[in-house]
Amino acid sequence: MLQERWVRLPPSQPSGGTCADTPLVAPFTNAVDGLWDFRLPRVHSISTSGHKFGLVYPGLGWAVWRSDKWLPKELIFELHYLGGTEQTFTLNFSRPSAQVIAQYFNFLALGREGYRNIMHNALCNARLLSKALEASGWYTCVSDIHRKYDNWGGEAQSKLGVISHDDARLYNPGLPVVAFHLSDEFRKEYPHVKQQAVSTLLRVKGYIIPSRFSPLTHPDPIPPTDHSKTTTSLPPLKASKSFESSSARA
Repeated sequence: MLQERWVRLPPSQPSGGTCADTPLVAPFTNAVDGLWDFRLPRVHSISTSGHKFGLVYPGLGWAVWRSDKWLPKELIFELHYLGGTEQTFTLNFSRPSAQVIAQYFNFLALGREGYRNIMHNALCNARLLSKALEASGWYTCVSDIHRKYDNWGGEAQSKLGVISHDDARLYNPGLPVVAFHLSDEFRKEYPHVKQQAVSTLLRVKGYIIPSRFSPLTHPDPIPPTDHSKTTTSLPPLKASKSFESSSARA
């Protein structure tokens, strides 16, 4: 897809592989179908978040350039000290280095094989969760990592099927992320239950599952808040009556 798009761009137009998750998943799995890294001639930089699939504390990111030719000079800090000039590039400033140390420790302790096992298990768990959600009949997965290779979309599955640790390449490539929404059948049977209510009830149980709305697929707008009936200076949490009833029934 990238190559097809780049054909329409000027030859001098570079590209940055700014991917928060892919660089720490793709090298160890079949998460990406095709090339994505410096083997593509127009990829001049790759960035990723170490605090996600890098398995370290929040607040760590990495950026790698193909060569110093593509590193913007404005990002290089020169320190004139003891008669010499030292060049450094960092966005860390005075923040602690615990995340960097933890990342290096994981790289050395887990190694390539360790990260491969972890990412493989994460994909297996994501596929199992996807199949379980669709087997309930209440949800339809937007993500396709649990479907057989080159089978995109489709109706909800009635059975869980068998998850094998040896057939990951038979599934669609993708990150271990599950995206889903209420199924059409569920919406018809329980029109009063809003998708936001599911996210709210899960938060009560300690699971933070964000609910986002797409007007192009299943519009499920957030009920308007009545600010005139509250005296607090903070944004009120009171919802409409229809939302309250749907939360109670859910």
